[in-house]
Amino acid sequence: MSPTDCGFALEAPASVRASIVNVGRDGTTSVRLRTEPGDVDQWDAGQQRTDLSITQSQTGCDPGQEQWWEHSILFPDDFTAPTPGWYAVFDFQRRPGRAGKFPC
Repeated sequence: MSPTDCGFALEAPASVRASIVNVGRDGTTSVRLRTEPGDVDQWDAGQQRTDLSITQSQTGCDPGQEQWWEHSILFPDDFTAPTPGWYAVFDFQRRPGRAGKFPC
């Protein structure tokens, strides 16, 4: 099983930054996304990130339709916040050709 099995594309400097783990709030598994120092992406403005993305056509959510998405975020005991500055841990973004980025 892979984080991309459900139609998501991985946006990360290395494929090992996303994995399926046997911990889940509502189920038995979840996706673990990990960003390491120096993991600068090639898609945006040089931000350190590991994301999953999906196209609007894959979500089936067209203009005028409603969808509900639910997620949980676990900060493990070894989590360290990046310094200095701010960071995002979850977002929805609309970009041309892509509906957004959603953890699976």
